[in-house]
Amino acid sequence: MGSNCSKCKKLKVDSNGDLSPIKYKHSYDYDLIVIGGGSGGIAAAKEAASANQKVLLCDFVIPSPIGSTWGLGGTCTNVGCVPKKLMHAAGLVGDLMRLAPSYGFSSVKSLMKKSPGGMLRGEFEHNWKQLTKDIQNHIHSLNWKFKVTCNEKKIEYMNVFAKFMDPHTIKTRDKQGETKLVTGNHIVVAIGGRPKYLDIIGGREEDAYCITSDDLFSLSYSPGKVLVIGASYIALECAGFLISLNFEVVVLVRSMILRGFDQNMAKRIQLHLQSLGVLFMIGFEPTKITKLEDGTPPKFELLATNISKEESKSNLSVFKDTFNTILLAIGRHPSTSALNLDAANVKLNKDSGKIIVNDADQTSTKNIYSLGDCAEGRRELAPLAIQSGKLLARRLYRGSPVLTDYTNVPTTVYTPLEYGCIGLSEEDAIEKYQRSNLEIYHTLFQPIEFVLPHILPQTCYLKVN
Repeated sequence: MGSNCSKCKKLKVDSNGDLSPIKYKHSYDYDLIVIGGGSGGIAAAKEAASANQKVLLCDFVIPSPIGSTWGLGGTCTNVGCVPKKLMHAAGLVGDLMRLAPSYGFSSVKSLMKKSPGGMLRGEFEHNWKQLTKDIQNHIHSLNWKFKVTCNEKKIEYMNVFAKFMDPHTIKTRDKQGETKLVTGNHIVVAIGGRPKYLDIIGGREEDAYCITSDDLFSLSYSPGKVLVIGASYIALECAGFLISLNFEVVVLVRSMILRGFDQNMAKRIQLHLQSLGVLFMIGFEPTKITKLEDGTPPKFELLATNISKEESKSNLSVFKDTFNTILLAIGRHPSTSALNLDAANVKLNKDSGKIIVNDADQTSTKNIYSLGDCAEGRRELAPLAIQSGKLLARRLYRGSPVLTDYTNVPTTVYTPLEYGCIGLSEEDAIEKYQRSNLEIYHTLFQPIEFVLPHILPQTCYLKVN
């Protein structure tokens, strides 16, 4: 996942065969300051430290509206890839239990009933509190390992909020409100993003009625009947493991499912989720959320308006129902507004709020770089951020010419019917090359484990453009 810089120079190699470290002459406190302790930031800090640079890593989590917070490691470790994949695994275990009677486990059959989509659903007991407790214990162990790694590599870690005072100076503030000015020769901004909220009564951040992926994986009580608002991969992944864990799930979609992904694949994921019992309300826009009862879980009433009767395939002009949990998955925004980037002359995309960078991850200010979800034009994927952080530090402190290749990045959507892809979707391929210039190969297939439960071979699909 890298490509050579256009301008290369003769590189020095040390006795281990690695590129020799570069040491800059300067009077700043640190060779490198990293703002953001997520996947990309930690990767850059570790690589810089291995090149004998003096590194400061600043990380601070502002609590969610309902008070969720977490430790070092960023979104992926704490409220993203890791807990999501563990919840997905839990859902797969539930689905396997539903297939058990087809493999001779007759004692499980009495616990089954048909879902609205026709598939067997389980009435077996699931302990949500135990699952979230075990997941959080694992995450806390990862938080600790990150701290240990910082100590071992002599990276100075500070649990502080940081903002710019000038291109080389940041002001830090800890939980007690104490501030400090520190300077760095290079600064990397890798602060990620946070979930968006609705601009309606009951859906605003300050209302604290709705939860997001920042809260779901540590939710201390069983979520009950769940409304998922949104049609992103995060929305469908959450809907998937929740239905597999026997929760009633409704997905409210304004327009398109899995925007940006191949729509043939998106439709197949939707149909599979419907077969599991997920109800999709397509073409509806939420207009008001009212809290009916406190409790664990609480109870809310949602009011939504049909904005596209053709898409919704519904005669309803209004959708009204009650839910215990309302999960927002309507996108994310970069956490750049509080960084005082103007003081460092760092330019943002005015529409997205993300930091504008070039191919070498450099911002409009030559000593400041940006990685991951807060950088404009970058895929929001942890492995990509890790690779970007490593390669950036190697360019800065070992003279490497290798840039991160941001094209053809593989992606997986962890819905119950998993979807992996790389390259252009069919829609993007047609737009780029025209339909007449394309050959598309596709086939349906039936995995061997689907044979005995008589799951239809039309379920799984492969396509190559």
